[in-house]
Amino acid sequence: MSNAVPRSASLRSNCASDSFGCGGGASLTRKEVETIHIPTLIAVGTKDVVAGSPDELAALMPHAQVLIIPDRDHMLAVGDKV
Repeated sequence: MSNAVPRSASLRSNCASDSFGCGGGASLTRKEVETIHIPTLIAVGTKDVVAGSPDELAALMPHAQVLIIPDRDHMLAVGDKV
């Protein structure tokens, strides 16, 4: 397993304790994610089985907030008003 985080709207927690992410494409390491200091909103639906833990991702970024979207999966959360 890689120690990388995919550069995408949905970042997944991996099974390995030292890694975060298991998607394709360009990636960021945990240390690189920790350098993101701009305000970041991590939105995830309660039925999302793709994105992984938003709390784990937010814990890596000093200015991140988690927004939980009720009753939505990975694809249906986009565009909903919460």
